[in-house]
Amino acid sequence: MRDSSSLLFFAANCSLIAGKLIPLLGSEFGVVRWSSVSFPLTSCFSERPCGTTCKTQKFLYVRTSIGVRVTFVKRINGPEVSVPYSVYTDVNKSKSSKPKKSLHKRVDGREHKDLRKIFVKTGVISQAKGSAYIEVGITKVVCSVFDPREIPNKNEYSLQGELFCEFKYAPFACAKRRIHQQDAEEKEFSLVMQRSLEPAVCRQEFPNFQVDVYALVLDNGGSSLAAAIMCASLALADASVPMFGLVTAVSAGFYKDTMFLDLTVEEEVLCNSAPAKPNPSNNHGLIMQAALPQHDQISEFFLVGSINIDCIKQAIETLTVANKNICPVVQQCLVKTVLRALKRKEQEKN
Repeated sequence: MRDSSSLLFFAANCSLIAGKLIPLLGSEFGVVRWSSVSFPLTSCFSERPCGTTCKTQKFLYVRTSIGVRVTFVKRINGPEVSVPYSVYTDVNKSKSSKPKKSLHKRVDGREHKDLRKIFVKTGVISQAKGSAYIEVGITKVVCSVFDPREIPNKNEYSLQGELFCEFKYAPFACAKRRIHQQDAEEKEFSLVMQRSLEPAVCRQEFPNFQVDVYALVLDNGGSSLAAAIMCASLALADASVPMFGLVTAVSAGFYKDTMFLDLTVEEEVLCNSAPAKPNPSNNHGLIMQAALPQHDQISEFFLVGSINIDCIKQAIETLTVANKNICPVVQQCLVKTVLRALKRKEQEKN
């Protein structure tokens, strides 16, 4: 009397399920709901010989005189790490040929020092004090900022407030599925984001308090850290946190003597790998520069890899110009946000 989706067990003097089933047995009407299954009482209960014992997988033993048909649904969790099928579609092709084509011409048709198109919007999360959303190419990041709260686990009084930043990839953001907990790379990016934003925030305005900033990467198309820093800066401004200015960030990468600005995922993989053959130039690595263009200040310079001094100087000059070009786009977004807020207040008054 038992199949793969359901089993028949007998319930009469069972103390394990009396709390759920016995209160309903007094009436032959209604529906019993248990283990995500519903069934009418009149069609399922009948007299059965006593002394029968059934085992429901590994949950309980039952000794009964009344038969009840119950379907048990066991939830099977998915794997913590998985890879989509699209990764294996080009298994017959050379894995290294596509990224190395970017040395001559980039896959998306840009020049090596061109930026991708940027879309920004504020006020996307209603539960947060301030929020922002940014798209840089196919990279999509959403950021939320919450009201200041007392610094936890700190006994001494702090004259300056603190920023708590959390950078996280969504499980579906990358080609390889991410786990829900922060890994080492995400923790490092969180600290970089915190160092990038602290020089722009007037922390003396909220002493002994901390502001929480959460950045979630929805789709990783490259340069996700730079996009998260810009998104967090907009979210802080949207939350009316006092600031000295907006923070913009741009990333660059080197492979041999070629510099890529605003990298994609494939270009990041290429720049993180050392040249295979001996070359006069062994440069390879990634650079992220966050700046306050209004004050001509660099708030953070993050470098990973092996790059000589001449290339670093070239990168700083190029990234500084790129940050100044991005700043009007971010400012225009804030102006539109303020105008919308003013119109909303006028409509409420009228």
